[in-house]
Amino acid sequence: MSRAQAIHWKTDYAPRVTTKNDELVLWPDALGSRPSESVIDGWVQEYLVYSKGPEIILEAERRIEAGVLIGGNLVRCDDQSVSRIHGMLKKAERLESQSKPVSIKFKTSAGVTVTITSALDAGVIYDAISDHIAFVLCRSSGLQDSLAAMSPEQVAAFNPSDEFHWTE
Repeated sequence: MSRAQAIHWKTDYAPRVTTKNDELVLWPDALGSRPSESVIDGWVQEYLVYSKGPEIILEAERRIEAGVLIGGNLVRCDDQSVSRIHGMLKKAERLESQSKPVSIKFKTSAGVTVTITSALDAGVIYDAISDHIAFVLCRSSGLQDSLAAMSPEQVAAFNPSDEFHWTE
């Protein structure tokens, strides 16, 4: 990101900021003053941090939706899948409370058939999904917070999809 882009971002693309031949041209503001170089450097850092936040959020959402391995099977963790697993858990609990047998089958996105034979089975799956989602959201929050402590070069080089950031 260039200094000019940071200034454009910070000033909401105010007409007093422009570039000419890749050189920054600042028109005097209402007071006739020009921001200092350190202020502009701060804007660059602020913009870099601001621009990486959404990338981290999108990566977290992608990882949540991709799912989690449970017993060697990939189970999706998108909202609809979580709701379905929760429904299966409640059904298994209801059947067990009525002393009825539990046999709930579903296929994973990979085409593997999973059979739930107790509320405990469903609870294990639901807990694994919940733990995965909580881990990803917690990691996402921590990564976003860590951006403020990075130098502009570190922020610019930061890749939210790097597996290193998402492992325990």
